Amino acid sequence: MIDQLTKYAAKLAEAGLCAPGEPLLAAWDAELCFSHAGDARQPLAEAVLQGLGASALLLAEPTGACQGAMLALARQAREAGESAIIPGDCETRTFLHDLPVVDAETAPAWPVDAPGSRAPGAAADPLDGLASPLATALDNPLDNPLTNPLTNPLDNALDNALTNALTNALTNALMRRKGCIILRQGRVLMAAAGSVSPEQTFVTASSMAFACFVAYFAQYLAAARAGRLTAAQRDEFAHIRTLLQADLARLPSAAPQLSPGPFANADQARAAMIQAGRAVVEYGLVDSSFGNVSCRQNTPEGELLLISQTGSALDELSGLIDPCRMDGSSCVGLTASSEYPAHKAIYDGGPARALLHGHPRFAVILSLDCDKADCPGRGNCHRSCATPRAVLAPAMPAWNTPAGDTATGDTPSPLLIPIVPGEVGAGPYGLCNTLPPALNDDGGRRGAIVYGHGLFATGRADFCEAFATLHGVERFCREEYFRRVAQLDKQSGAG
Repeated sequence: MIDQLTKYAAKLAEAGLCAPGEPLLAAWDAELCFSHAGDARQPLAEAVLQGLGASALLLAEPTGACQGAMLALARQAREAGESAIIPGDCETRTFLHDLPVVDAETAPAWPVDAPGSRAPGAAADPLDGLASPLATALDNPLDNPLTNPLTNPLDNALDNALTNALTNALTNALMRRKGCIILRQGRVLMAAAGSVSPEQTFVTASSMAFACFVAYFAQYLAAARAGRLTAAQRDEFAHIRTLLQADLARLPSAAPQLSPGPFANADQARAAMIQAGRAVVEYGLVDSSFGNVSCRQNTPEGELLLISQTGSALDELSGLIDPCRMDGSSCVGLTASSEYPAHKAIYDGGPARALLHGHPRFAVILSLDCDKADCPGRGNCHRSCATPRAVLAPAMPAWNTPAGDTATGDTPSPLLIPIVPGEVGAGPYGLCNTLPPALNDDGGRRGAIVYGHGLFATGRADFCEAFATLHGVERFCREEYFRRVAQLDKQSGAG
């Protein structure tokens, strides 16, 4: 169990969401286990787990732009008197619904009375004087002497403070939702519970970070479009943008090593899928266990649609790829990705031989941007949209090809990347109905963005072209986002 806890703590750090060694994961095995020792949050984690009757719990402080975005949204919710953040992305709608904010600044069980505020004759509070070190311990458990296993251990009073401070509020929030946000001392902390495994807490925390990142930048662009940005918001945005630049600097810049196609057999195709899935994660184009990858492959037994299993992590696909028959004569697809019907429809109707689906953040953010303030369909855009929209990205040949077009050697044309509605699953508004036409029109397109969801990219021979599209479109969308913000600010007279 400890191996699982340390694995998912490390994955949060590898994704750039938390500092290395910072996340605390707790889970029941024969006894309660923690990802690391000497953390001041351990009594709190144990108390919340007991109150929930859950199997696992995560407490983690996001870092970089995710910390900035989540903190900004939590403060906005508090100032508006709201108890939760309600992002507009697909992951939140489908899995999280909303993100409760536990305001530890004002929670009655935690902050102590201010000096001189106690009624005359009232008994002294045993927690007096602990508010500052307790908050510091929660804010930065690795640097604080109270939490460092090489320095002084916590005394009983601090243990009691940690146990009693947030237990009720966290337990109540996590009984209602999979995760919540704790606002304390100018920082935010993520909490997530799992009924079965530590992996559930990792998935929830990753999704919370993604949702808040997308929500913050989308809301800022909407405010800029409406001309209602304040000087304080601009300063905050500039700070978060600086944090983002540092986050991006950690990502690889060199091309990934992907196998060229066509593939001789299903084993080669599986190996290429594993390579591509790992690259999507390493380059920050998907979070936790979301996204999927597939390949259409000829075999002596017939044509297969090889696809990642539902709930599988793209950087751990070995043994988790389903061989579904293109003629439908197999039930193997029962464990395939929930987006298998969309993949099959794309292969049935177009030239693609490989598909990569990720959740690149700025592609998702731009999909939410609309300049029709009075659109009657607003709020229902994820299901249907009467206005065709698209991103026109510059040409981007696959990284393993020359600058010319992969098929003809001619100079490639700019990419038209449609933005389409579509819900996860089947039904009239399902991805299996909205996405395939967008990718298969005009002889086949290299990509399409599903509103608030993510980007699907195709390859006609292998994953080199698909990955170049996924990576290149996200880079373009990031640049386009800041171009739009600057242009709107200039138009409002603030630039």
